[in-house]
Amino acid sequence: MSYLFLACSVALSLVFGASSASKVGRSAFRGFTASAGPLKMLPQSFRPLASRAVVVAEIALTAVLLIGTGAAATSALVPVAVVGLAGAAVLLLAFTIAIVATLRRGGQQACRCFGARAIPLGPAHVVRNALLLAVALAGLVTVSGADPSVEPGGAALAGVAGLVAGLLVTRFDDLTDLFSTPEISAGGR
Repeated sequence: MSYLFLACSVALSLVFGASSASKVGRSAFRGFTASAGPLKMLPQSFRPLASRAVVVAEIALTAVLLIGTGAAATSALVPVAVVGLAGAAVLLLAFTIAIVATLRRGGQQACRCFGARAIPLGPAHVVRNALLLAVALAGLVTVSGADPSVEPGGAALAGVAGLVAGLLVTRFDDLTDLFSTPEISAGGR
């Protein structure tokens, strides 16, 4: 099994797990539903159902991706890994299309993708989702290739790399804020 597959699967597990965890709970869920920019394209009556579907899909993908990481140790779990990575790719593609559609309509809505902080949707979110989609596709391409034997040290390194990548993605909005050029107010220096 490919170490790249293992890293991709761990990263996506962390991303979907953190995303779903940030939306669980009555007030967190209400905040997500109220702020989710792409959901504004739907009729008001469908938004709560769509919000629930997003959270359920993220929770399910987290579980399937975590189970699928076992494919690194046993080829019997390869179908689970394929389902998890393919599901992640489909969901990420849907998210990306929804964000692009929102931006094309001139929407400045915010989305609480990873918690309470509501950052307005922008090109950086499209880039983030495109990178995550590439991670899902890379994992999918490498899941059934290579030798089924895994060295513990290599697996540990791949797992840590996946955790670091997932953590960076969950803090993506903070990182883009940190490295963006601050706006200078016209009020003075």
